[in-house]
Amino acid sequence: MPRKKKIEEVEEVKEEKPELKEFKVTDSIEAFNKKSVEKRKRKAVFIERFLAFFIDTLIISFACSIIAVPFVNTNHLAELQDEKEKISRDVTELSTSTKDTKELITKMKNKMQELGELSFEISRTEGAVSLIIIIAELLYFVVYQLIRDGQTLGKKLLKIRVKSTIDDKLTSNQLLFRSLIINSILFNIIEFAFMVFSNKYVYWPSIVIFNFVQNLILMICGLMVMFRQDGRGLHDVICKTEVIKE
Repeated sequence: MPRKKKIEEVEEVKEEKPELKEFKVTDSIEAFNKKSVEKRKRKAVFIERFLAFFIDTLIISFACSIIAVPFVNTNHLAELQDEKEKISRDVTELSTSTKDTKELITKMKNKMQELGELSFEISRTEGAVSLIIIIAELLYFVVYQLIRDGQTLGKKLLKIRVKSTIDDKLTSNQLLFRSLIINSILFNIIEFAFMVFSNKYVYWPSIVIFNFVQNLILMICGLMVMFRQDGRGLHDVICKTEVIKE
């Protein structure tokens, strides 16, 4: 009699919770295996990510320099670069040769103004290069990386990949915003916009400020990758991604 009562209680529980009827041992094994695989996939360390970043930067720079050759007046650009180096040398010499502080400040101010104007002229000469770099970076770090499921050539060589922490597949938005931060695409766009729409007096100080901010962000990202337990940088936290070892 008690055994019959126990059987009836089990049947009642099954009726109240129909999911118990559908439970399979294979489902539990698959879930366990999936968790085990995820645990075995360790986070990529800083040196692996840095080397991949360095390789990708070299690839983009080399490709863009070849593509941009027909669009740049190399002779004029070389003249401007030589003049810029000369002004830089003059600035160094002034700091050692001029004793009067007031005179030094005045001369340094004039030289820095010349340097700013020359930098603006160089940027205008390299305008096509800047645009090519922006397009190439978007195609490489967003489109190509999306197609390759989170891998660039650099990441492929180091056997690491970008992975979403909220879904099985990366989205184009995740890779776009991630690249804007870590691959300096946002800074390149801002620099190009200032080069096109501002004048020589606004361009130089603005670019110096934005360049400082960009370098600060990159430093923060690097420090977070090195010292955070999950190895995620600022760009990973914002875009909900992580970099794992294959």
